[in-house]
Amino acid sequence: MNDSPASLSDETLAQLIFESKATVRTLDISTHDVFDRVQRFGRLYGNLPKKPETAALLYENAQTSAVCCHVLTERTVVGRLAKSESNPTGCDLALPDEQLSKRHFEIVLSDDLYVLRDMESRNGTYVNNGSEKISETVLKAGDMILAGHSLFVFTGS
Repeated sequence: MNDSPASLSDETLAQLIFESKATVRTLDISTHDVFDRVQRFGRLYGNLPKKPETAALLYENAQTSAVCCHVLTERTVVGRLAKSESNPTGCDLALPDEQLSKRHFEIVLSDDLYVLRDMESRNGTYVNNGSEKISETVLKAGDMILAGHSLFVFTGS
């Protein structure tokens, strides 16, 4: 963008400020954690038989150790409870992890940003090896999400 801030409309400036606040955060992770994230992402992504063309969650199937990919929609719910005809409020991605709540977390596409929200889960949702449970956060490509015993990697869009 070559425009000076003075030449931008109020709406454009407001959008830039919103995006900056939503995506720029102070990094409080060590070099080791960054290396670990990159290594896990590379291993998972490299083992995918077909690469996703849009935002997705990568994870390992606990029973087979196969790398799996779940493409995200405008709203994706993750937990233990599978969606079915008899249970339409179940999860879009259901895993047999006893430490996951029935409906553990959701990822919602909002204003071109993917927002992760914990759904008042019993054991909490953690991002990037953080020690504090999150209630809501904007995801960036490569973010690791820990829920129960399940680890997911967000690919970005």
